[in-house]
Amino acid sequence: MSRIRVVLYGTAPHKLRAYADARDWTVVAEFTREGGSTADAAWPYLSALLEARRADGVVTDAEPGSLVGAEDLDVFTVHVPTP
Repeated sequence: MSRIRVVLYGTAPHKLRAYADARDWTVVAEFTREGGSTADAAWPYLSALLEARRADGVVTDAEPGSLVGAEDLDVFTVHVPTP
């Protein structure tokens, strides 16, 4: 059985990495969101990774439902609240 592959996308990547590491998930990429906006320059790259099936899901601190376009991809999203 292969390990779950995830992309980290958030303003607190160290907390997202700790969440993924605790579950023995493989982090394939990490993107830092600037200022809480999901409409930043990183999203096209993140989306391309998911579309190419290089990752199984996204670990994020973005508000649930705020990842525009994620609902069209066959991946899971985990919201990790951060202060």
